[in-house]
Amino acid sequence: MSTPETVSVSISRPSRGDGREVMTIKVIDTTSRLPVVEFDMPLDDFMKCLTGQAEMPAEVTRFTPEDKRNFLGMTRVNRTVECGRVHGKEEQREVVLRHFATLEPGWYLFSDGTGSQQRGEHHQYIVHRWEEP
Repeated sequence: MSTPETVSVSISRPSRGDGREVMTIKVIDTTSRLPVVEFDMPLDDFMKCLTGQAEMPAEVTRFTPEDKRNFLGMTRVNRTVECGRVHGKEEQREVVLRHFATLEPGWYLFSDGTGSQQRGEHHQYIVHRWEEP
């Protein structure tokens, strides 16, 4: 695993409809664009942090998936791939999965492209992988 050199931080106050007043803090590795951590903190505790209180507990809601941790600090490379086009979303998804299986190892399926309108003989989908910067 590489160590991210820079991260982006987002702080929001979501309305979840459950009456809780929380702040959500997200930390994203800017190079790989993978989530490092996301957590919720009660508004009162967040305010304590802003005024200097250290080591306030928070509920982790998202963490870098274990199978992606090795990619932290690496550059994500996207590639558009073409395969045959057929009618029907499920049928197209199957064609994409069969074609994806023929790609060289190391690529991950990002989008099967079935959510977009496409014309012509070919269907496009998106794959990505991570490389050392």
